[in-house]
Amino acid sequence: MLKHVNELNEKKMVWVIAIGLTIITMIPFLAGYFAAGDRVYLGVENIPDGYAYLAYVKSNLTDNILISQNFTTHETQTPTLPNMYFALVAIVTKVTGISVELVYFILKTILILPFVYILWLFLHEFFHTARERVTTLVVLVLGGGVGWILWLLSFINPWFDRFDSTGLEYGYVSNLFSSFHYPLVYGGLSFMLIGLILQRQAIRENSLQKALLVNLAILSVYFIHPVDILVCVITIGAMILVYRREWFWTIIPSIAYIGIHTTLARQDIAYRAVQEVYFTWHKTVHPAFVPVVFGILFILFVIELSKFKFPDQKKAPLVIWSVSALILAYIIPTGIKMITIAFVPVFILGMHVFFRQSPLVKRVLMVGILLGAPIILYNRMSDQMLDREYITQSDQVLFEKAAHDKGIVFVSLENAGVVSMKTDLRPLYMLRYTTIDYHVKQSYSENFFNGINVKEAAMKYRPSYVLSTKKLDYSCLTEEYASQTYFYYSIRPEECV
Repeated sequence: MLKHVNELNEKKMVWVIAIGLTIITMIPFLAGYFAAGDRVYLGVENIPDGYAYLAYVKSNLTDNILISQNFTTHETQTPTLPNMYFALVAIVTKVTGISVELVYFILKTILILPFVYILWLFLHEFFHTARERVTTLVVLVLGGGVGWILWLLSFINPWFDRFDSTGLEYGYVSNLFSSFHYPLVYGGLSFMLIGLILQRQAIRENSLQKALLVNLAILSVYFIHPVDILVCVITIGAMILVYRREWFWTIIPSIAYIGIHTTLARQDIAYRAVQEVYFTWHKTVHPAFVPVVFGILFILFVIELSKFKFPDQKKAPLVIWSVSALILAYIIPTGIKMITIAFVPVFILGMHVFFRQSPLVKRVLMVGILLGAPIILYNRMSDQMLDREYITQSDQVLFEKAAHDKGIVFVSLENAGVVSMKTDLRPLYMLRYTTIDYHVKQSYSENFFNGINVKEAAMKYRPSYVLSTKKLDYSCLTEEYASQTYFYYSIRPEECV
């Protein structure tokens, strides 16, 4: 099909790819929905993180666009950080009256369209023909490494069954296609691409106005996916220093704002808790797995990189971007998150070598490059049909009755997410990066459900309700509702023993 791409039908092909991609990303959720039977399908991706994202959106349903963690931890907070995507979901939810979950799903699917278009615009900076641009676009949105071999090995050795889609992405089969389930990733990447396009145009056209507009792109990255801001600033800043040093002041406003805002944001105890987790996460990348993650195109990237010489203004941004991201992947605690953002420059540089090969070699290489996408799709479908994605009809009735109850609820970690999603209650704790004093609360909660120091836990946190998967006979509890899975109690902490 790509043989017939030319400058006249190129844009049409881009939209075909974008629309096709949105349909493909819906397949796992449609599979999960139609596999529900008499159960209620939750449709939450990347559990348990997906619950945290929905909780952030719920915190935006007030008039405050600053996110808090009211539905993942119980402390009073002073929100300091906005998130553009969560705020958008909240606004559409309030205007339309549609559920948070459905709006989140619809928007993340629709926003794939402008991302693909922006990515295509970015490719104009590096490829001269329509066929090269469209081929590279397909590779970027569907291509990946050779980690799919692990999936094949699972049919030989059960040990490899441990890799669900999230596990595969974090270590072995990460690609942009897998990122289309995470709107924060491609949202932040979209604005980084816009910033780079504007910066290159500013230098080429001697346009101070466009150079200043880059600040808006940088701030948008910060307000969507803050973890990308370091690579974004390094890449754009290095470009200016290399090609227009006297203009470096043009990005000082956004850098200064981010520095000041990050400092002031630490006034919020929830923000400090998130930072502490990320600074001690220790998910750096093992050197041996980088070739596995990027696959064939990593070899082509290394070949192209070896031939690069400054000042090659055309490829310099890609070299700075890819090298800085890969170095950070090895040295910062959240290094694993640098891998996804490195795909764009690594693949674009690799594709320059690809296009210099013979037609037969290109066909063979393309098969190896694209094999990761169907594996990720298969794993996503499998994940969406796991038991954790469903609750029973009676569970749904229970949550509807408890939907507007207020206060702290004692609930186990594995059930805190669905409580946060379905009700206005505040789970005592949820995920480590969304909970203040996570380990302390986890210990008190586990002791409470095991009948150890029940009164101490109840008096310390004074919950209003308890949700348990087993019947509790504590004297301070009154059963309010029961379902096929849960027992829901009101609690009088002072009467616990």
